[in-house]
Amino acid sequence: LMDITNFGKFVFMFSISLTLASVASVGAPALLLRELSANFSNGYIGVSQRQITRMVFPWPICILLAFAAIYYLIHLTVLTIFDKTLISFASMLVIAGVSFLINLINVVAVIYRVQGFIGTAMAFRDAGPQTIMLLAAVLAAVFGRVEPLVVFSFSLVLMVLSVTIGITIIRRKVYA
Repeated sequence: LMDITNFGKFVFMFSISLTLASVASVGAPALLLRELSANFSNGYIGVSQRQITRMVFPWPICILLAFAAIYYLIHLTVLTIFDKTLISFASMLVIAGVSFLINLINVVAVIYRVQGFIGTAMAFRDAGPQTIMLLAAVLAAVFGRVEPLVVFSFSLVLMVLSVTIGITIIRRKVYA
């Protein structure tokens, strides 16, 4: 689907997004797994819904925005010295968005795991981002724009849809 240069750039962007998702999560999925498991098993209430929301949304967003700001400064410096960069700042913002959504996919997977849907959790966490990227690449090919930034943009939309669907299903199972 992609030529060798675009594929290399795509792989580089995807590896950055996976790494950033792990860093930006600040261990929230592991903490949620421990706390929610204890809550479901014996009624222990360790973290409130407000604390969970803080762990899942503001912290990762702040970390990713800080990384984007640092990258912007580095980007300007490299652009000034070498007159080109590997990844544009717009691409880095899309990477940060994908990283945030990968983190949300991991959180949804934890909620599925705690509720006993281990297979679904593993599919969400382990195959979710890769499958979404594959579908995004196919969509980009259908539209005739198989470039890394276009694939990542399609993946943003698909990840938002998958997180929304995952949360909707969780809410129906919890409140049913």
